[in-house]
Amino acid sequence: MRNNIKISNFYEDNFISHFKEERNVLDQIYYSENNPSIDVIKIAEKLGFNIKFDFMNESGKIDGKTIHVNSLDAEVRQRFTIAHELGHYLLHSPGNTMFRDANIDRYEDIIDRIREREAK
Repeated sequence: MRNNIKISNFYEDNFISHFKEERNVLDQIYYSENNPSIDVIKIAEKLGFNIKFDFMNESGKIDGKTIHVNSLDAEVRQRFTIAHELGHYLLHSPGNTMFRDANIDRYEDIIDRIREREAK
């Protein structure tokens, strides 16, 4: 692919290692000079996730292999939310249902706050 580069070429091994046995997914996604944004929806889908855009009070949540995204949020916020939820999937126990909000102070449990900071 001319002018296209695998996004895996942009990341160091310590980041790629979080993908574990699914690390080949990063070799299937390309960065294009014509479209410099990383397609987080494509990454999520290749990892087996369904993306659902819903009306909700939070920015998003992960529920098993479904990422729910607030359909009222701006597109850039939606992309961040998807990437953020993928961070939870890769860094923490897959399958946990967790609601996400931009305001980290809404999380009373210290463990939830730590997980939120890690996923950013």
